[in-house]
Amino acid sequence: MEKRLFVKFSIIFLSTSITCLLTVANLFAQTNSSYSANTNSIGGTNSAGFGVGALNSNSGANNTAHGYQALHTNATGSSNTAIGYQAQFSCGSGSNNTAIGYQAQYNNSYKSGNTAIGYQALYYNFDGGGNTAIGNQALYSTNAGGSNTVIGNLSGYANTSGSANTAIGAGSLTSNTTGRYNTCVGYSALSSNTTGRQNTTSGENSLAGNTTGWGNTVSGAFSLNANVAGDYNTSFGYYAGLNSLGSRNVFIGNEAGLNSLGNDNICLGNRAGYYESGNGKLYVGIDSNKTILYGDLFTGQILLGNKQPHGYTFSGNRTLNVMGGFMTDSLRLAPSNSWADYVFAPHYNLRPLSELRGFIQRYNHLPNIPSAKEVGEIGINVGELSSKLLEKIEELTLYILQQQELVANQNEQIDKLEKRFALLQDQISELRNSNMRPVNR
Repeated sequence: MEKRLFVKFSIIFLSTSITCLLTVANLFAQTNSSYSANTNSIGGTNSAGFGVGALNSNSGANNTAHGYQALHTNATGSSNTAIGYQAQFSCGSGSNNTAIGYQAQYNNSYKSGNTAIGYQALYYNFDGGGNTAIGNQALYSTNAGGSNTVIGNLSGYANTSGSANTAIGAGSLTSNTTGRYNTCVGYSALSSNTTGRQNTTSGENSLAGNTTGWGNTVSGAFSLNANVAGDYNTSFGYYAGLNSLGSRNVFIGNEAGLNSLGNDNICLGNRAGYYESGNGKLYVGIDSNKTILYGDLFTGQILLGNKQPHGYTFSGNRTLNVMGGFMTDSLRLAPSNSWADYVFAPHYNLRPLSELRGFIQRYNHLPNIPSAKEVGEIGINVGELSSKLLEKIEELTLYILQQQELVANQNEQIDKLEKRFALLQDQISELRNSNMRPVNR
């Protein structure tokens, strides 16, 4: 009997104890939870800490800390998630941060909206918000930069206050300190950049040497690799512009403009402009010795027919230069100067033939027509020469008309003389006939 009462009493006590424990656990779960959190002074509401020192000084709400000293000194920050040894260790008032990894976002204090995943990712961040760092020591040195997104080991490592950068790839944007609005994709892409801004690059080691250059757009492994301070370059292709140091260049094609050191060059095609180191040159071609079009962008002159024009010097001011000749089934010119019809104007000063004879005897060519020496030195302007030749044809027409008028006048005089001569002959004949008649006495 006593044994039966003891069992019944034990069951009632155990049931009551479990009910009490569940009630307490339920109430505790509505506020905070802490497990093995030594010296924990957890406060706030709806926060959970797992690990020694996790959420040690928390007074914010909705925080989750998992790991030794995770969110250790959080003051008023809320809705933070820290997972890992000393993850988000010094969080002060920052909220909506996520740190996963050993000492990830270790020094975050005031800013919100950061995501750090990886060993010491965003380690020094103090006053930067809206950053995303994924990878071993990604954005390690950032303290005030915001709105950065980096993915890859050591990506954005040296960034301090640079903002709005995007870097994807191990070692990408590694040296950046204050540069902004850069976007790079690829191993070590833009790795030396410090203060350069608004650069966009993709490819292994692309724009890797750039430090202060702005506004470069690059795609291709090692493309524009050596550029340090050049601005506003566009380079697409493997090794395109590899050694280029200038600005405002355009390189498109494998190794295009590889050794370009100057500014304002345009190289289009595989190895186009490979040897060019000057300024303002245009190359279109392949294999560095098959250039089909070369130009000087400063003078506006174009050369055709020279397969390797590196070092070529344009003579004169001719816009189009062709070596080897050209063939066409039609050619239409629109001369910029006046056409030769001015010769037929009423007051045109036509040289007398005697004056023209003297000019020819002295200079051995017609007036307004280039001499053989001039043609040999600078060539001819086809449109201008066509007009001058027409001028001579029209002058010749006027000379012919003058001669025709003179001949007509002469013929008229001859006709008159012939008539007078015929009349005289008739008169002479009559006199002769009258002298031969007998005289009547």
